[in-house]
Amino acid sequence: MTTPDDNPFAPPSYPPPSGTPPAFPPPSGPAFVSTSFGGEVPPPIGPGLSSEAVTQPVAGALTDSMEAPPAPTNGSARRALLLASLTPVLTPVAGVAAVAIGRRSRKEIDKTGERGAGLAKAAIWTGAALSILWVLGVAFLIALKIGSIAS
Repeated sequence: MTTPDDNPFAPPSYPPPSGTPPAFPPPSGPAFVSTSFGGEVPPPIGPGLSSEAVTQPVAGALTDSMEAPPAPTNGSARRALLLASLTPVLTPVAGVAAVAIGRRSRKEIDKTGERGAGLAKAAIWTGAALSILWVLGVAFLIALKIGSIAS
């Protein structure tokens, strides 16, 4: 018969730990923590945790550590950029309209604080540049046609 000491596959035996295990400190702070919506929740439990050390956001409540959601993007600025990008397919009137709508949307953005100032600026520049290129392209084609008729 074999004993545990004779078994080569038995786990090693260790002496019991000396002393007593460390005790967790008693919880500190109030018995309940008040929340931003007026309710109370118990403080977190665990070693070294106190109600001051851990802040957990409550669903639907806006706390100091959370930021407000970003402002919405101005719809006129988006439409102006779309119109400006369609200028090569449409007429230069679309580019002029994009410039006008972009300027109006920049004024709206300054008043309301919405996002989209960069979109409006891009619409203004893109609409103006593509309108000019469209007019120059048509003028070039007319000059080529007039030159071919004259010869």
